[in-house]
Amino acid sequence: AASDVYKRQGKKVCNLHSGPVKTGTYHFVWNGMDERNHQMPTGSYTVRITSDVGMDSKQIIFIK
Repeated sequence: AASDVYKRQGKKVCNLHSGPVKTGTYHFVWNGMDERNHQMPTGSYTVRITSDVGMDSKQIIFIK
């Protein structure tokens, strides 16, 4: 399974989790940084969760 954050334009910002997970509830926290450890600006982002059984995405608002 993978959890990734994307800009509105579709560019990947960072990966929150990548690897196997068991059935259950998980919490992932994004610190607002990209993969190069740069602070991202306030704005709308998409979190995409992908697994063997499918994909789901949700819009989030990041406010500094």
